[in-house]
Amino acid sequence: SVRKKFSGKAENHKKNFLSGAFVPTFWPVLFVFYFLIKRKTHSMNIVHVKDAFFPDAGYQLNWLAKYMSKQGHSVTIVTSEMKKIPLFLKNFFDSENVVDLDKKYSEKTGVKIIRLPLLTYVSGRSIFYPSLLQVVREQCPDVVYVHGNDTFTGIVFTIKSGGFEFPIVMDTHMLDMASKNRFNFLFRIFY
Repeated sequence: SVRKKFSGKAENHKKNFLSGAFVPTFWPVLFVFYFLIKRKTHSMNIVHVKDAFFPDAGYQLNWLAKYMSKQGHSVTIVTSEMKKIPLFLKNFFDSENVVDLDKKYSEKTGVKIIRLPLLTYVSGRSIFYPSLLQVVREQCPDVVYVHGNDTFTGIVFTIKSGGFEFPIVMDTHMLDMASKNRFNFLFRIFY
């Protein structure tokens, strides 16, 4: 009975995936990171890439980076400077003194933060200069975690992934139905 019940769920999952109604979850990402971290016997160099990082937010990236660092790994967050981030986001996360907040977060967690200038910020998404890829490579990562496969940054990393000497893990931080991104249709076509 349990086997039959599980089998039915697996079939539904397969059916949804094949029909395009598959919704990625956070658990596969955790599994991949657990595998990558545990299979290595030495400290890893993990680079997180995120459109916008707010050091005082209780967000997924804040916790992942902190605890990866506590496990003895070298962790870097590559993110955007705050100049072109919309005012409502900056006000919501109180990022007026982001340099001090970055320093405090880094001292407390051991996580390095690199902020890069943005080309622009469009429809809820950061558009980095092409130098983002070079900055990530310069960190000599063992693995890169791109937060937001539904972003322009995520698409660029997906396209370029075959040319990297490191694996890339991606997740999505936005449900399609909740996104107000006017370029949603492009992400659907791409993926």
